[in-house]
Amino acid sequence: MSIVYNVKAAIVNESKTEIERLAAKITQVAKNSDEDFIRTYPIVTHPKNLAQLSALKDDLEPTRKMNSLGISFISYGYINFIHLTSTFKNFPLDKDDKITFYIEDGETLELTFTAPKTTVGFLNKNIHPIKDADLQLLSSKNMEYWKLFNKKKNLNIVGGFCYNEFNKQYKSDKVGQKMFRLMAENILIIKDKLNAR
Repeated sequence: MSIVYNVKAAIVNESKTEIERLAAKITQVAKNSDEDFIRTYPIVTHPKNLAQLSALKDDLEPTRKMNSLGISFISYGYINFIHLTSTFKNFPLDKDDKITFYIEDGETLELTFTAPKTTVGFLNKNIHPIKDADLQLLSSKNMEYWKLFNKKKNLNIVGGFCYNEFNKQYKSDKVGQKMFRLMAENILIIKDKLNAR
């Protein structure tokens, strides 16, 4: 029996003024969900996390299973962005913090935030421009894991597509990887339609 991957993207009107501002955007990541980002979780057993266990205890302890990094994409015409949403106490995605994506075949994609974070409730958010070529890379190869870096604390955490009992988006790392590739691919497809308007 084949697995059905439910990732949807669409052209949406993001205007907050009278001027129409259309965007190619992920609108749904999993069936029966209105979430527009994919959830990823810390890899508790990763050696880099275990080496910093005392510093990361707030983000790794079993009672905090909901801690996650959400990832999504959006494109306004010719400019793409990656949106990141963090619930980690030690990783607020602030200016000068970094994320590195480790892709299969030894490739990496590193992004350093140039703008301050925004906070909505307990969520910290930041965005970073991303090139079409980077979206193409993320759509064609598996992201094996990511590493977040907090510059002020000189602290790293490693995570990716781990099973989490609270996560209803995917049941295995392979399905999570496939959904992430589809997110990047769908943004490129919808972006072409947006630019053809």
